[in-house]
Amino acid sequence: MAYQVKVQEAADMHGAFQKYRISNGEGAYAQFSLRGGTVEQVVLCAEGEPRMPVLAAPGHVRFFMDGAEVSLPEERWTLADHGENWLLFAAGSEDAGARVLLRYAWMDHERLVLDIAAEGAGADRLTCRTDFTFTLGGGADSAYRLSLYGCQAEVTDENGMLLPKADAEAEVAGQGLRPVAELVCPDSDMTMTAYSCFSRLHIARKAGIGLDTGCAVPCAWPQRVVYGFDPVYHGPNKVYPFAF
Repeated sequence: MAYQVKVQEAADMHGAFQKYRISNGEGAYAQFSLRGGTVEQVVLCAEGEPRMPVLAAPGHVRFFMDGAEVSLPEERWTLADHGENWLLFAAGSEDAGARVLLRYAWMDHERLVLDIAAEGAGADRLTCRTDFTFTLGGGADSAYRLSLYGCQAEVTDENGMLLPKADAEAEVAGQGLRPVAELVCPDSDMTMTAYSCFSRLHIARKAGIGLDTGCAVPCAWPQRVVYGFDPVYHGPNKVYPFAF
């Protein structure tokens, strides 16, 4: 089964706009909104099992210049291009003197790939951060196990369980696209691995778990973030299939 893209017409106070749902070969899907270049839903599915939403609430990417958030009104976003399983959203900011682009792809094996770019005179002064909160099929009070790669943050107990009021920034070592964190929800037996090119990770325990990556200083564009979702495989030969 090939990728499928469905377009849904919606409307708000600013007028009509589109929402896009991309389904992969297994039937799992991600839904995106043109309003704000937002990820609205990520829903996994398995044969004989109910569909599992893994995103706690709609999320997006925030841009900053000289420490202040750049105003990118939701209604100014456009669909600049699209393909079989990807969408390219764009928005311009006159104040920042830059145009920002978000390319979302939804892959087989339940991978959400985000490429972030900026162009224009002000692009070399921009920083950004993702803003996504995940539940992995668990509830607001579920326990989660968190492992960090190449960064340090005192947000877990001695067993790796995320603390109830975890909120921390961590520096990520290394360069290029690399794993930065692994989040496991024992309630649903789902795991998510976050990969990023960015050098920072913000961990927050809210209605779900925010694993938000970004850059604290201006960086080279584009940058990539990948979220990969997998079931936890039990047994003596336990495997965590994180490749994307």
